[in-house]
Amino acid sequence: MKLFMMTFIIIILLGCKENKTDIKPPIRHKNIPKEAFWHGHVDGGQWYHCQKSNDIYSFYCTVYNENTGQIVISDKFTIFVENNKNQMPLSEFLAKGELKNNNIIGFNGYDMGLKLNLVLVPSNNLVDD
Repeated sequence: MKLFMMTFIIIILLGCKENKTDIKPPIRHKNIPKEAFWHGHVDGGQWYHCQKSNDIYSFYCTVYNENTGQIVISDKFTIFVENNKNQMPLSEFLAKGELKNNNIIGFNGYDMGLKLNLVLVPSNNLVDD
């Protein structure tokens, strides 16, 4: 009985494991341009189409609903640095020319890790928090 229960638990755990190789994009809706790419997980995703803007820190992006092909947002997105829930345009961060001790993780012999996240923020702030 103990062997049966252990086998049963192992089978259940293996069946619940997310296998990223099985994640495939849904059928592309006719409204979604062929240059768009899909990104998502087992619970869903969205289609993205981004093009570089004239500003080196920005992209024009359109996000499409994966099921309907409707536009979720279309805007100019600027790269921001996010640290401890504070956001600053990357251009501003680079212009300051300083790294503080709370931004550095450490040096591993090859590169220096930073505690900064890069996020794309829409110009019109149409995304709800």
